[in-house]
Amino acid sequence: MKRCFRLTGAATILLALLLSCSDDDTVVSDEDPVYDYVITPVTSPTSEDLLGLCFVDNQQGWAVGVNGTMVHTSDGGESWQSAANPTANTLYTVCFVDESHGWLGGAGGIIARTSNAGLTWNSVVIDPAHTITSMILVNSLDGWAVGDEFIWRTTNGGVSWIPYSDQSVTIPILYRVVFSGDTNGWTVGTEGTILTTANGGDTWLSQNSHLSNPLLDISFVDDLRGWAVGIGGTVLHTDDGGGDWSEQTSNSSDVLHGVAFYDYQNGIAVGDNGTVLVTLDGGLEWRPKSATTTASLRKVAFVTSTVAVAVGDTGKIFLVRKIEVD
Repeated sequence: MKRCFRLTGAATILLALLLSCSDDDTVVSDEDPVYDYVITPVTSPTSEDLLGLCFVDNQQGWAVGVNGTMVHTSDGGESWQSAANPTANTLYTVCFVDESHGWLGGAGGIIARTSNAGLTWNSVVIDPAHTITSMILVNSLDGWAVGDEFIWRTTNGGVSWIPYSDQSVTIPILYRVVFSGDTNGWTVGTEGTILTTANGGDTWLSQNSHLSNPLLDISFVDDLRGWAVGIGGTVLHTDDGGGDWSEQTSNSSDVLHGVAFYDYQNGIAVGDNGTVLVTLDGGLEWRPKSATTTASLRKVAFVTSTVAVAVGDTGKIFLVRKIEVD
């Protein structure tokens, strides 16, 4: 029921007096604060290329790379230490769902899991002829792994993995898989491939990227809004879960290896030649920032709403901070 309120005559006069009063010494500004991103290098404990990155909260993070390299931070990326690794194989992906339970994957089809924050690892080789390029677990039991022409699924925390098989869907080399919840997921790869599931990976369907070049990374902030990046500075955006993908102007021709969005406005993309692109408006404008390196940056992840971490070749680690400027 709609409620209506009527001002009495006295109340009307009082309201008029209040609205007419002003203090000449008070200046009220209706301008929004202006923000920008600044990039600072962080001392790295390794010179090996770092290829995968994961933060489980605003303190705990892991990065992995070639020769089984693994590094860990417990202070939001401010400092990093070498961590025990279960293999000498190149590692491309790492995923933790909490401080204790984590998984990593890489060359030779290796997937390792830990339940004690990486103190010990149990490894399984799902197929030595293949490479695990990306994995995601939405809880301690259910997850997916992708790589060169396959999608694998686990329902028991990575103890065993089941290959996805559907003759109606061509699975190329896949580089990244993400989920926005328990059921909605996307994976990207060669030939502009975007595959999506709306039922927790039971079925995967193709989406039209309108591209033939590889897509290397993808980020969704909810079930509808997402971004994908790839060769030649490509940035794609969707606001309907991938029903329609459109290209955004990145102002870069470099290969973009990684992308991360904190929300539907704030995002970062990284790539070759130390490329760092930032946006404050959902990609309507992408601005280049200097990372003071020519090394390729491979992955980026938000730690908080105002802090992200980027990692890349020769062990490079950078903090990317959002600050208010005058």
